Amino acid sequence: MSSERRWARAAAIALLALQAVLLTWMALHRRINPDEGFYLTSSYRVAAGQLPYRDFMYAQMPYFAYLLAPLVLLGAPLLTAARFISVACSLALSVVVYRETGRRDVPALARTVLLAFFVLHGLKLSSHATAITHAPSDLLALLSLIALERRHSLLAGIFLGVAVGFRLPLAPLVAVYAGALWWRGQTRSVIALGIGFALALAPVLPFVAIDPANFVFGTYTLHQIRGNFPNALASLRQKGVIFLKWVLFPQDLLLLLVALSAAAEIPALPAVAVVVLSAAFLQATPTYLTYVVQVLPFLFIAAIPGFRWLAQRRTVLAAAAVVYVLSAVPSLGYSPISVFSDSPEEKNRTWNRGAVNAVTRLIRAYSAPRDSVLSWWEGYPTLAYRNGVIGVGFWETNAARKLGDPRAARFHCMTLDRIEALIQRAEPAVIVVPTGIWTQFMPQIETRYEQVGTVGTVHVYARRAG
Repeated sequence: MSSERRWARAAAIALLALQAVLLTWMALHRRINPDEGFYLTSSYRVAAGQLPYRDFMYAQMPYFAYLLAPLVLLGAPLLTAARFISVACSLALSVVVYRETGRRDVPALARTVLLAFFVLHGLKLSSHATAITHAPSDLLALLSLIALERRHSLLAGIFLGVAVGFRLPLAPLVAVYAGALWWRGQTRSVIALGIGFALALAPVLPFVAIDPANFVFGTYTLHQIRGNFPNALASLRQKGVIFLKWVLFPQDLLLLLVALSAAAEIPALPAVAVVVLSAAFLQATPTYLTYVVQVLPFLFIAAIPGFRWLAQRRTVLAAAAVVYVLSAVPSLGYSPISVFSDSPEEKNRTWNRGAVNAVTRLIRAYSAPRDSVLSWWEGYPTLAYRNGVIGVGFWETNAARKLGDPRAARFHCMTLDRIEALIQRAEPAVIVVPTGIWTQFMPQIETRYEQVGTVGTVHVYARRAG
């Protein structure tokens, strides 16, 4: 092995170790992404024997809930353990990217720079340190591309099918892959791809058969109605703004410039995948900045010729590296959802792990394991290992407001009238609500419950004795 290759290998190991340290620290300390509450609650319900779509609203494809459910059965610390599944997938993804650059005969310095950029992308680090679907689906989607390019079409279909079992917007890739195979004249491989894809998604069919309307609502319809936009023009404006943020996010812009520096040599398949996936994720309403994370593995593969160009220009490389690293810092704690306001201080007070843990301690202190907890964020009762009220949560509440009964009840979304009836009957042992939410119910809450604690803006009420 040459000294250059030994240096590159040592640098790759150091970068992977750095990623492991950063992700571990973030998994242990990063503030909560409110979507984590939804995913963890769903895994808690699956572990209890309930079925997504039939028994509760599930707003994604079903595989992630079943990936996390064993953590509940094992009694693992749910949030931390789930985050470390994402960390493991992210580290594996970086290894796959690095090995793929070696397969494409990328020079040692270019490989090292590309891996450094991949490891240190701020939005990716932030997203991959949370218990959401991004990291496992990103890994599987890239493995599908690599399998296809190595002429393992059946395996490519399996990897992609499992990825879609986590994230439905990845589904258009099957058309991209099939088109690429057809263009190459590999019609038998198209069939193999389709068989693998169908086999990987076969476990989804029972959910469709049991309750097709709820399946379609959770995986598609909800995402078309949950934006709070007065009209279609406002929705399009939000998508346009987010698309510009995708492109102009400093690290993404640098990556695009690197890719375009060798535009004539950009590999077609990953480039088309970038365009198609971007279009797919823009369909979500509302669209979030973090969705670009799912495009990154394909963008890095498409940018490999550009990294060769960059590695040959040391001054440009040094300047790009400084800008790239500095751009990562502000995004490390990024959360795509603003619950109360755009104030980072207010979000930090609500969503830091210490505050969330304090709320869960109060819930456990004033409830028994079989008691129900009415919480405006579904994550609080789940992290306290208590039963939250089905149909109450960020996404369910948003949908209930737009649907109204009886459609809301049909799709496991609880309307305000039903929440009020629960409070009047004093069914929940504990109620968790922030300042400014459910204000119309405060007279009933204060009559039947007593406030037992406040953490930041979050108030905890326990049912009065007798």
